[in-house]
Amino acid sequence: MGQDVLYETNHGVATITLNRPKRRNALSNETIRLLSEALDTAENDPNISSAILTGAGPIFCSGAELGSADPREMVAGIDAYAALIEKMQTIALPLVAKIKGPAMGGGIGLVLACDLAVASEEATFTTPEIKVGMFPMMIMALIFRHMGRKKGMELVFSGEPLSASQALEAGWLNRCVPSDTVDDEADALAQRFTRFSTKIVGLGKKAYFKTADLPFSEAVQALKNELIALMQTEDSKEGIRAFIEKRPPKWTGK
Repeated sequence: MGQDVLYETNHGVATITLNRPKRRNALSNETIRLLSEALDTAENDPNISSAILTGAGPIFCSGAELGSADPREMVAGIDAYAALIEKMQTIALPLVAKIKGPAMGGGIGLVLACDLAVASEEATFTTPEIKVGMFPMMIMALIFRHMGRKKGMELVFSGEPLSASQALEAGWLNRCVPSDTVDDEADALAQRFTRFSTKIVGLGKKAYFKTADLPFSEAVQALKNELIALMQTEDSKEGIRAFIEKRPPKWTGK
């Protein structure tokens, strides 16, 4: 992908690494572009079943890079970041965040935009924008979909961190583990998807985000239609045949 974002694959899992440890893995406009390209590469590779997003060094991501005073560059970065977190929600692949250290501001947005998340016990989650005359505007769309109003308001108004155990309790994480087991736990979550049809997993994820904010009756009707469409896929038909014939299914991704 480039020096600032690393991309590697292993046994059906793509690992995308923010690789700017000297800049605390801050999100420059170029880094956001490279992250988006990496997601496209993973999604378009038929051999990839899931992707892990992580950061090199002791900090997962410190959020937006504030090095430019050019308003046009700042607006371009805001637009690109908004498009990135939307893409993370709509990409067909399951995304697993692997957090070994602090996640701040826009870094929290990356964590919450992933489908699953594993963090070390030393990780922290902070929205420090209020302290520099900013506010975590875009990531509030994710924060308040993951935690209640009172706790969310305390987080964004105080700029004080959540611990990893608090983030786990709030539903931000699937696992909170000792630092020496983070890699294994994240890999185990991501590797689960190599056993399943990428077509079915992708349709299931997209159906969730299509209906998550609909009223109940509308969601049921929309999901009924999604199920009917899913049952027409080759992998759904193969899965049912394999179950009846008592054999492992052979997925084709179709």
